[in-house]
Amino acid sequence: MIDTILLPVTLAFDAFAVAVCYGTTLPKTGFQGTFKVAFSFAAFQFAMPVIGWHAGSSFQSAIREFDHWIAFGLLLYVGLGMIRDSRKVGTCPEKSDLSRLSVLLLYALATSLDALAAGVALSMIAKPIWLPATIAFASTFVLSLAGVVSGAKTGASFGMKAGLYGGFILIGIGTKILAEHLFFGG
Repeated sequence: MIDTILLPVTLAFDAFAVAVCYGTTLPKTGFQGTFKVAFSFAAFQFAMPVIGWHAGSSFQSAIREFDHWIAFGLLLYVGLGMIRDSRKVGTCPEKSDLSRLSVLLLYALATSLDALAAGVALSMIAKPIWLPATIAFASTFVLSLAGVVSGAKTGASFGMKAGLYGGFILIGIGTKILAEHLFFGG
């Protein structure tokens, strides 16, 4: 259940961090704009692991002997990236106007690329994708809504800390997958 629930929730932390940063730039948070940001981030967080899972499934049988190493490597890479991004100087990336659709879709894509890698990782360990993808959608939607609304109140450093913790959690999940396969025949 850790792979099914915790992994997709953790992937939502990037979107949450961007939503918090966006919230800090708004003089007033309107429901329509907040909903549009949350839905866009959530839709990409749903679609990308599904795409990654299908891509990974197409060659999974050829790499069955070392698939756990690939899953571990992908989650380690994504986790280290989240940790690195959370520790960058300054609290937020450049403040972009997410009310512009092209900018919003670019950020939605950028925050969901790690979900693509996670989808490939889930295919490597033969986990079904629909429940994790649905959890990714729901958790990203809720966290993004909360991020935009709370951005002005909590400041951006709170959102960046979520990325730090999320990175460590992803590395832990990757380590768990590797240990299960190496020591318990998972």
